[in-house]
Amino acid sequence: MAYYSVVSLKWIIRNWKVCLIVFFAVVTTSVLCRCGSHKTVASSVNTIPVHRVDTFYRSTLIPSVYYVEVPAKVDTAAVIHDYYTHKVYRDTVHFVPDLTTPTLAESGSIDIIMTDTVGLNSIAGRSVIVDYTPPASPRSKINAVVLGSSVSAQSQSVWAGYRHKRTTYQAGYDLFNRSIMAGVAIDLLRW
Repeated sequence: MAYYSVVSLKWIIRNWKVCLIVFFAVVTTSVLCRCGSHKTVASSVNTIPVHRVDTFYRSTLIPSVYYVEVPAKVDTAAVIHDYYTHKVYRDTVHFVPDLTTPTLAESGSIDIIMTDTVGLNSIAGRSVIVDYTPPASPRSKINAVVLGSSVSAQSQSVWAGYRHKRTTYQAGYDLFNRSIMAGVAIDLLRW
């Protein structure tokens, strides 16, 4: 028991700045928690919600009616028929994102088809269809020349290879074992 108290007393004397900071942090935390808790309890118990409603009164305008004489004969049945007829307007926008490529197969395209139905002097319905056509993969990107390096506990190699369709042919040199290496790799999954 005496050994632990002497060691902890030596540690406190040696690290008196740390102990002083910890002491002030504990005192400050307890004072702030105690003050905040009293205010919270008192305000939550004695609080009554107050709702304030502002009412504004405006004078109502009485619309005035003006009769305008029609300059020509009007077919009332045709006007009513046109009012109740639903007309469908369809618009298609064809957008190619990359305009620098010469063909559509290399860049892809977006078609936006908008259909509006108008009747009774308002839009009765609207639909938008977006159709995206992704670019086709060109045949020129199947072949490739590859460079690589591999490092492990027993080897350190540098290699080069040629890729044709799904097969990669490799040749290289192992620097750790000082030997020539060759290999063939086949793609199992492509996306």
